[in-house]
Amino acid sequence: MMFYLYIPLVLTALLTGCGQGSSSSSPTPGALQSANGQPLPAKLLDTLINDGANKPYRFQVFVNSGTFKLEGNKYEQEVYLQDFVDGIPSRRWRWKEFGTCTPSGEKLLCESGYIQNYRLELTQQGNTLVTRQNFTDPALEGSYVFGK
Repeated sequence: MMFYLYIPLVLTALLTGCGQGSSSSSPTPGALQSANGQPLPAKLLDTLINDGANKPYRFQVFVNSGTFKLEGNKYEQEVYLQDFVDGIPSRRWRWKEFGTCTPSGEKLLCESGYIQNYRLELTQQGNTLVTRQNFTDPALEGSYVFGK
């Protein structure tokens, strides 16, 4: 009979213990937080394509998530994007590359060791790292804010 008295105590302990992980509001280190001042998913491109050969259509590109790791003068980044055609999901793709950074005043100038002639600027603003880059497509030029 004592056994039945312990069941409510065990259930109460389990239920109150679950979900008590740290509910910190600080961002995940290195996680992409915003693009062009917009929270994720952020629209990078929204244009009407009219090439004359096909019916005109709306083409959009969104950035969904990403990470940026900086250790010493080495960096690695990974960003996930998605295309939409007339509002319908079309293609998901990943931008991933790495390289080295060198100090230049208040900024770091970073050069890819993977993609020839690809460069980006990196600045620290509080607990964030801000990059200005375009993923090799001028239409995707923007400011990307990563947690630090």
